[in-house]
Amino acid sequence: MRMLLRRATRPHVVAAALVLPLAVLAWIGATRAELVAPILLPELGDVLDRLWSLFAEGTIRPHLVRTASSVLLGFAIGAVAGIVVAAALTSADRVSQRTYSTMLASLEAVPIVVIAPILNTLFGFGMSSKVAAASVSAFFPVFVTAFAGLSLVSADELKLMRSLRASRLQVMVKLRLPAALPAIFGGLRIAIAFSLVATVIAEFVGTDRGLGYLMLRFRGAYDTASMWAIILVFAGLGAIAFVVLQVAERRVVHWRR
Repeated sequence: MRMLLRRATRPHVVAAALVLPLAVLAWIGATRAELVAPILLPELGDVLDRLWSLFAEGTIRPHLVRTASSVLLGFAIGAVAGIVVAAALTSADRVSQRTYSTMLASLEAVPIVVIAPILNTLFGFGMSSKVAAASVSAFFPVFVTAFAGLSLVSADELKLMRSLRASRLQVMVKLRLPAALPAIFGGLRIAIAFSLVATVIAEFVGTDRGLGYLMLRFRGAYDTASMWAIILVFAGLGAIAFVVLQVAERRVVHWRR
């Protein structure tokens, strides 16, 4: 009990706990003091009422399902591809590592907003192009962190595994992958956020369904309260994904507790 109280009173824990209440108070204060025009920032109560109405009326559900499905599927594809490519590159020679890591780093610099129209042209305006955009955005952070984590193994550890006649697959599974898991989970947390952003951008470019499409529709009608309600949904999706990954990390990387 004392340990829990000590953790709860640590400065960074207190600061983190105060972020949301302070943000809510700032929102309420700014709207009531009319520091911001209502067309830009409506009252929080109006936004929450509109959010409830969107769910109660069933307006938001098909769009939420489309966006969440695109994000999760794209994230899964990109994350798996990033780990596989990083593992393959880690097992390659130094020249190949430098060549391909440089090439992939240059591709990472291309903004998703530039790639999204091309993906829509290739895959159409349905769900496939959104999954592709989410996959591309998820791939790079997972690849970079996984490649860095898999390369952290020391020479002595590798010599020990070789002395035990371990195969490359055994070295990867028994030595490199466990050492890289903390870094990989860090990349996964970044990747899920990138996947959500990429999906919404792709929906802005062109689609018939999704939260991005709904956002554009409300913007065209100057329905600011509904736009802010969608923003709260985005924030909720991000928070849920972050918590799920954090719980998964604690279970998988149990030795870091």
